[in-house]
Amino acid sequence: MKSSNDWVILGFGNMVFDIIDAIKSNNQNVKMVVLNQDIINKPLLKKVEKITSVINISDFKVISDANYIFGFFDPNKQKFINLLGG
Repeated sequence: MKSSNDWVILGFGNMVFDIIDAIKSNNQNVKMVVLNQDIINKPLLKKVEKITSVINISDFKVISDANYIFGFFDPNKQKFINLLGG
């Protein structure tokens, strides 16, 4: 199990702020959110940007000691994973 307190959220769905809140409530850190789509919910995006960095998928670089979690619901995540380089 990783000992890092750093998290990267892969994708931006409606529950992304809940994920951030859960991570922070466990005294851990959200390093960034990697966008998987054009954001329609601009108020949520602005709220998240006040807490952590939000980057486009094209700017994503793996952080080897970070923990990763998906930030959206979609049974077919393979397309997103392929874009990440996996």
